[in-house]
Amino acid sequence: MLTKEMLSQYLPDNWPWLLLAAVVAYSSFWILTFIQHRRFYRNLPTPPHGLLYGNIPQLLEARKKFPPDIHPLAYFTSIAQTYNMRGLFYLDTYPIAEPIVVIVDPDVAKQIQTSPKMFTRHPEALRYLKEVLGAKGIFFTHGETWSRTRGWFKPAFSMSHLLSLVPGGMVEETLVFKEILTELAASKQRFRMFDLLQRLTFDLIGRTVADVRTKSQTEYSAVQVSHSNATRAIPGKSDSIWKRLTKSITFYWSIRNLNKYLLKMIRDKYKNEREDDRDMSILDLALRGYSRDKGTLDGGNMARADLDHEFMEIALDNAKTFYAAGADSTPYVLGYIYYHLTKNPEILSRVRAEHNQIFGNHIETTLSNIKAKPHLLNDLPFTQAILKESLRLHHIGSIPRKAVPGSTVTFEGRTYPIDHHMLLILGGAIQRDPRYFYSPNIFDPDRFLRPDFHPDSKSAYMPFEKGPRDCIGQQLAILEMKLVLVLTLRYFDFETVYAKDAVKVEGWGDEAYAMRPLSGKPKDFLPMRVKLREA
Repeated sequence: MLTKEMLSQYLPDNWPWLLLAAVVAYSSFWILTFIQHRRFYRNLPTPPHGLLYGNIPQLLEARKKFPPDIHPLAYFTSIAQTYNMRGLFYLDTYPIAEPIVVIVDPDVAKQIQTSPKMFTRHPEALRYLKEVLGAKGIFFTHGETWSRTRGWFKPAFSMSHLLSLVPGGMVEETLVFKEILTELAASKQRFRMFDLLQRLTFDLIGRTVADVRTKSQTEYSAVQVSHSNATRAIPGKSDSIWKRLTKSITFYWSIRNLNKYLLKMIRDKYKNEREDDRDMSILDLALRGYSRDKGTLDGGNMARADLDHEFMEIALDNAKTFYAAGADSTPYVLGYIYYHLTKNPEILSRVRAEHNQIFGNHIETTLSNIKAKPHLLNDLPFTQAILKESLRLHHIGSIPRKAVPGSTVTFEGRTYPIDHHMLLILGGAIQRDPRYFYSPNIFDPDRFLRPDFHPDSKSAYMPFEKGPRDCIGQQLAILEMKLVLVLTLRYFDFETVYAKDAVKVEGWGDEAYAMRPLSGKPKDFLPMRVKLREA
């Protein structure tokens, strides 16, 4: 056992006093740093701020208002509304967590969204997303690499090219979904709508991005299962150490499988297809741009993509990006549309009438019109308004950012320092601000059809973010959702089957409130039953 006498042989005689002095000096430094940190917020917009706890009590109080599994977006929106915060506000959570600047104004948000070099994605948010999305995908690349990569993909996401994909694979996969609903109607079986929509979305992305069939809806799909397992295993900060460990193991194992199976699927596609099969999928058009830049586009013919290691890496990571971007967000938004339409029969009746008017009453006529004139999917103003309203009420979320040192933003003529903070653009709060949207917690698609819809409201509407790095696939997502609605709403009646005593969160989807993680999922993955409608 180490005794005081033994220590004295190697240390100065006054070592206890030196140790005490060091402890006092360190403690004094920490206390002064702590006080200086708290004083930083004296003249800045925050909820009630205290010297001892900062804004930690307000955050804890906001969390108490909601179920423990609700998406954190609700906490921050509640704080903004409770304390009538405008423009931006600071949440001082030091030393428990990094302090946050919360943006609740579209003009302030625009300053950040249009300056991606100054406001980069936060390292904490990217820790697991980098594995899910891929380091060489357009989400993660920067500067010239990002500009070049986005240029390869941009023609593939043009509306003209996306419409060319509708008559084939997109219709085929949606009809598989329709057949599954028909079987569930016959069996009267309860099902999780989010899961069905997620598998449908995987199949749609497979057909549009790579022109491959993942068959997630009808068979075991290693790509879909690996991706779902990975995203659902991302550890949360509130998880116990043991839970974080087990989740991390599951996460990295699932990512390993995702990379293996998805790369094999892409490589087999290019290994087995004929040259005249190309130029159909999104990856095909990206390969053409890549080959042009590399000087390997010989007379319009591209080299074997499966033998080009660099392109295979780019293809893998961008395919992961498109799967991740769509596999959560599209079923999330679509699921809430089905949910709201079950609660609003008058709106459901109107959208069915619009589909009948544009495509005809019968499924055969509808399919014939869609395949011959896919552009008709863009002639559905009320359907478009329903999509916008679901995207407004159920914001997909945004990635936290971090500012370079010395960064500021301006609001109402005043400049605010925002470096050394996590930056959170609270799109969900902006889209629920009564200054821009009347009755903001009510599902009302007609707000987007009113002639007096204010320009400020348009700037406040940001479901896919704005700026040079907005979502490149937003037109594809909207097109997919329109197609799914056209081929299902008139042929089925849906009902939710939550328990009678289910917890309801008013204004946030009631019993279908959004759960963690990532962009959110409807509570219990939206349990439903479906019935066939008479023609």
